[in-house]
Amino acid sequence: MQKLRVVQVGAGRFTHADHTMQAMRSMPDYYDVVGVCEPNEKAKELAMPREAYRGLKWLELEDVLRDHTLDALIVETDELDQARTALMAAQAGFAVHMDKPGGEDIQAFEQLVETVKRKNLVFQSGYMLRYNPAVVKLLETIRAGKLGDILCVEAQMSPPRYSRAFAQDVMSYMRGGMAYYLGCHLMDLVYLIKGAPLEVIPMNACTGVRGTDGLDYGFVVYRYKEGPSFIKTTSSEVSGVVRRQLIVSGTKGTAEIEPLEGDTPQQSALFCTNKVSLRLSLEKDDASAWTTETYDFPPYGRYTEMMIDFARMVRGEAKNAYTPDYELAVFRLLLESCGLNQEGRREHGTAHRVQSAASRAADHRRRADGQISAEKDQCALRLSHGALHEKRRHMGVRQRVQRKADLENRLGRAGCGRPCVAALPAIRRRGDDDRQSAADGGAVRRADCHNPDDRAGAEGDV
Repeated sequence: MQKLRVVQVGAGRFTHADHTMQAMRSMPDYYDVVGVCEPNEKAKELAMPREAYRGLKWLELEDVLRDHTLDALIVETDELDQARTALMAAQAGFAVHMDKPGGEDIQAFEQLVETVKRKNLVFQSGYMLRYNPAVVKLLETIRAGKLGDILCVEAQMSPPRYSRAFAQDVMSYMRGGMAYYLGCHLMDLVYLIKGAPLEVIPMNACTGVRGTDGLDYGFVVYRYKEGPSFIKTTSSEVSGVVRRQLIVSGTKGTAEIEPLEGDTPQQSALFCTNKVSLRLSLEKDDASAWTTETYDFPPYGRYTEMMIDFARMVRGEAKNAYTPDYELAVFRLLLESCGLNQEGRREHGTAHRVQSAASRAADHRRRADGQISAEKDQCALRLSHGALHEKRRHMGVRQRVQRKADLENRLGRAGCGRPCVAALPAIRRRGDDDRQSAADGGAVRRADCHNPDDRAGAEGDV
């Protein structure tokens, strides 16, 4: 079996750098990790003592880009540098794994996509939830039509409640806040299942918890013909991390992955082994009754299947289920969801109005001094919401149609604007030829039947 000779470029503060490196080093049959490169000297100094990089050679980026004995580069720089770094790697002719979400620079991302297409290079984004066994099973269920037409997607993914210092660090670096940092995973799933929305409505906010002055509460609504879908992620919620979940409702059934990620008793962090389950509630002939199928999946490596899939794609053993154009469409949706325009600058229109960090900090100080009353803040909030409602109420049909066309044009280039699940090939996994498909992936299946007529007090038991 051919091992991939790789170098990881970057050991970013907020990325999956350490865990991706640990995953590769745990799979010597797939990867020969030649070394690691961190162009940022401060980040390098912080990374060198960490366990993930112990014993590895530290290299210079210029030397790495000239070393064509390498098969691929793994880009794990800080988020805002990812697309530009990946573009350099692609221009040098390397297959690229790039961590999510790819920065804020739409021009660099477009150049990256154009380059990997022109050079016919393997390009993978680090959205590891695509390889979550419960998500894989869910997508197969949707493709098989068991849920019927999809009506709504609800997704939550919050971290442990951040310390004030860490929250400030994250929010000051990422202008899109939590919707950008973790919400990108959820946007990817919503787009994969439902396709391009008619309208994107960011409702991201600053809670002010622990003095945070960034957008630590990410909430985005996606309007579709069948009804709204939404994502939620916040760093201010107590125990939010235990409510990571994905709910998909269809005309024939509902799927729930809860938790979307979870810990095993032996592992206190989310990064190495997880145990997840998928529950399907499927309609019976009687519309008021349903059957339940539950699939419990054994612990798995959070990054293992993703990195195995990348190795197999580079070796020509598998085809990438996610095209470069799909990745570009997800990136455009990310910018839209974070209220960032296509150049990565924050939009200040009515629907996207957000105070600057400096202004919010000043307001917090003035509140502490008693110069701004809570009543005045609430009044201003009601007025702004009223203005927004009035503007939307008077929006003409022609303007709505134009907005829909503009959004579909931005998100749906190269045919990527339509729901993607039906057309998406099943992800090929390790040993597809000699082990059972990921449809079950070692899951334990349980079934049950629910009939409301069989239980007491059914009418009032809503």
